[in-house]
Amino acid sequence: MGLSVHKLCYAYEDGFSLSAISFDAENGRVLGIIGANGSGKSTLLECVVGLRKPLDGTIWIDGKDYSSMRRREVARHVGYVPQNHAPAFPFRVADVVLMGRCPHLRTLESPSKADQEIAQGKLQELGLGHLAGRSYTRVSGGERRLVMIARALTQEAAIIVLDEPTAYLDFRNRQQVIHTLSELASRGTAVVMTLHDPTDALECCDDALLLCDGATVACGPSCEVITEENLSRAYNVAIRRLDQPRFVVDSYH
Repeated sequence: MGLSVHKLCYAYEDGFSLSAISFDAENGRVLGIIGANGSGKSTLLECVVGLRKPLDGTIWIDGKDYSSMRRREVARHVGYVPQNHAPAFPFRVADVVLMGRCPHLRTLESPSKADQEIAQGKLQELGLGHLAGRSYTRVSGGERRLVMIARALTQEAAIIVLDEPTAYLDFRNRQQVIHTLSELASRGTAVVMTLHDPTDALECCDDALLLCDGATVACGPSCEVITEENLSRAYNVAIRRLDQPRFVVDSYH
């Protein structure tokens, strides 16, 4: 099951378009979407989660046609973390994360104690417990990104879609997010995320979709997609792979 996109098309008035993009994001696997700035990564995600209406193509969520699903039903299946989020009100961080339970509540129903415990657990999982009482408008850009990820995790959706989840994060928090998403996938969640660095995608993604000017360069297992030839074509620059050590977090305190 998971997320399946078939020949999705979208166009802006200025002429840029997504051209027949297809991919599968399977439960238990991480799919990384990579490509140069302006290649259509964020637009693709916005089409997938319903923020933009595709001109053509089909989207299946856990085997069900997206077009036949209500917004609340989609929200129960798909958690979304945008690239940027401008807060409208100074909610507490704990309350922002708790909002992830909304798709599971009836109209005007208040979150239960169980809902609150789920939200608190996700805050702790991402090391944000100390920020619970802080105003969401007063935390840093990187911390805000972590709060939005915690909110998406609180939805407990089978599919989580993230637009550059490691942007603005320091070394420790970047590793924490990658570790958390890998753990989610190992428990059966389908994870789809755009990434700025192809090296990160090769390191942490099972599969990859490489875009260039709104079209697919390659899609499949990361080791087959993220190659010198494909990256050179997508980024329009000669790229050579180096074998060099990388630092990673061994344990969290």
